[in-house]
Amino acid sequence: TSLPEIANALERYHHTGLDVRELSPAMHLGLKVSLIRRLLTDNLEFINTCRPWVEIDDFVDLVSHTILLPKSHGRVGGKGSGLLLARHVLRRSPEHRELLDGVKVPKTWYVPSDGLLQFLAYNNLDDVYNWKYRDLDEIRQEYPHMLQVFKSSRFPAEFVQGLSTALDDLGDQPLIVRSSSLL
Repeated sequence: TSLPEIANALERYHHTGLDVRELSPAMHLGLKVSLIRRLLTDNLEFINTCRPWVEIDDFVDLVSHTILLPKSHGRVGGKGSGLLLARHVLRRSPEHRELLDGVKVPKTWYVPSDGLLQFLAYNNLDDVYNWKYRDLDEIRQEYPHMLQVFKSSRFPAEFVQGLSTALDDLGDQPLIVRSSSLL
């Protein structure tokens, strides 16, 4: 299932007004695990760590802050998944509530893990993906040319629209983190 299809299904779920408590415990847990596996990772240890801290509605928020590309089947990836988990642990941890209340998690937008591959395909640069297997001297020699190729490449319209939405949401101010707000 593509990311836009999952996003549409989650949006429909969100607008039904269905309370998660109306689901059977097995259905609730099954949906959470399926969403974690599909959108974050299939690493069993991470899934088991994530289960108590994330809810189905968290995935509605996740996909609304993801740059959705039409044929994307990617995931959020390791760093994004870790940041998402950290946000929900901080928000829902009953222990040390006073200590954790001052910790800030930056507003985050996600690019699916296959976003780079779609960019390369859109610009007919599929062969670049295999450059990692080339001889280092050959890479150094071709680097200036590839730099120009990438600078003149374009993003698909959906990517540009998603980045524009993300930048509008993030605003023109950089994130300011004061040391007193960190652990």
